[in-house]
Amino acid sequence: MAARGASRAGSGDNARNHPVQRPAACVCYEQYERGDLFENWWRSLAVEIPGSRRLLFLSGERVGVGSALIVADEESGRSDHSLQAGHLIVRPHGPRCSCGARGCLELFVDGRAIAAALGLPEGAPSKQIREELISRNSQPSIRSRLTSIVRHLEIGLISLVNTLAPDRVVLSGFLSDLAEIFQPRLADSLSLSIVAQIEPVAIVSSTL
Repeated sequence: MAARGASRAGSGDNARNHPVQRPAACVCYEQYERGDLFENWWRSLAVEIPGSRRLLFLSGERVGVGSALIVADEESGRSDHSLQAGHLIVRPHGPRCSCGARGCLELFVDGRAIAAALGLPEGAPSKQIREELISRNSQPSIRSRLTSIVRHLEIGLISLVNTLAPDRVVLSGFLSDLAEIFQPRLADSLSLSIVAQIEPVAIVSSTL
């Protein structure tokens, strides 16, 4: 049965509200070249993650972290959560973000952070970053820098799970690549979440 809901999606400084009538899933996006990507995400997530009632979606973009939450509620049919997960503060005295705060999650886990960990130039395209990440992540010096990135992601995940209480977390984009490399560590990190200790929370790496 289709679950009615409304996802509130955000990435960087942009946020949109999308009324939907879909199988339980969620989606976030920013500026993509293909206008049909939104629909493709819905269809693919519905296949990949059936049965989720409260799903948190995080996508590591070239710049920023896209995020959305949808609650499958047959009665109200609404989700009242507007997310800007990329601006969750994970290091209070960290570098200044474009939003004006210091230490926002996106500064430590998006494509810019991964490119820097790989020693790539600031303007490296997403395709190059992902290819280098996949091929070079086992090199000791790079692995050490990637571990620092994942440490910040863990802090963000624990805070988000404790606050939003999803039953599933879907990682996409660059975060999906990190999840493939550090899956056991990310799963273990949720043992520090009081919410996940009460009700198990699955972390899923999306192919989107």
